Amino acid sequence: MYAYHTKSLGWSDIGYNFLVDRFGRCWVGRAGGAGRLVRGSHTLGFNAESTGISAIGNYDTQRPSSAMLGAIAAIAAWKVAPFERDPVGSIRVESEGSDKFARGQDVALPVIDGHRDTNDTACPGRYLYEALPEVRRRTQELVAAGTPAPIIVVEEAASVTGEPRVGNTLSASPGRFTPSDVSVTYQWLRAGQPIVGASVQSYPVTPQDVGAVLSCLVTLNRAGLSPVVQTPSATGPTIAAPTLRVIASNNQKGIAKIRVKLAGPPGAPVVPTGVVAVTLGKRTTKFALLDGVVVAKFGGRRRLRAGTYAVGVVYAGDDIFTEATRNTTLRIA
Repeated sequence: MYAYHTKSLGWSDIGYNFLVDRFGRCWVGRAGGAGRLVRGSHTLGFNAESTGISAIGNYDTQRPSSAMLGAIAAIAAWKVAPFERDPVGSIRVESEGSDKFARGQDVALPVIDGHRDTNDTACPGRYLYEALPEVRRRTQELVAAGTPAPIIVVEEAASVTGEPRVGNTLSASPGRFTPSDVSVTYQWLRAGQPIVGASVQSYPVTPQDVGAVLSCLVTLNRAGLSPVVQTPSATGPTIAAPTLRVIASNNQKGIAKIRVKLAGPPGAPVVPTGVVAVTLGKRTTKFALLDGVVVAKFGGRRRLRAGTYAVGVVYAGDDIFTEATRNTTLRIA
């Protein structure tokens, strides 16, 4: 949705102020502060006087869940209560110009309306539109109960800091949120799967993580409120320094064989790929690794003269493993 709004439509940000899914989970959409009066781009002609809540799904073909309706009501109650609006009432608003109401037209709208109330559209779908009276009723109950914070609001998203490299330690930040008296739990994930025993705020990167993207499931909980779940990721896949072994031999007169083996740290699930440059004396040839191994031969066409040769191996690295070098010597008889 963000890509569609910003890349295809050319908007500066996602249009909706909030998004809710069928499990009742809520996300902040347009930036600027969930608790502020941020103008969205959700309903042509009426963006300046409203907050946009997007229900993720097609509600022309399916019915919204009770959890979704409850989440929409919670956001609505939080937004209308400070302005003493009646959730089941109506309000007069001046149109800025939509495909249904001309600019300057005075329009009577429900305090909690559906997109089709202001524009010629099927949104929010027949089943969700039919459920709006229930949303209004739930919102009214929350406002009447004087609930100060019917939802947990994330003001600054959770994040993961630290370089994802074997031997380093990553740390998860829960961000900023209101109310402040929530409990925070952490569960580290490797390629989206929980890592056994990794349920504290920091995580030491291990060889088993090499090549995988690490993330952390950060959950905010407070009694009576829907939990907030975020999954910030580390910046890119886990990297590591490879081990580089070089065996140089002279089994035949004037011919040198140099065997290069690259491997990740013990326990790493992947091996280095890419290219190795092998230098013997003044001759340098590049070879592609096959299962982390290269066998380079020198002197097949033009035999090497007797003497001691410097051997250099340079591995340029790949997306996962860092560069490595090794130097040795070889005596040609």
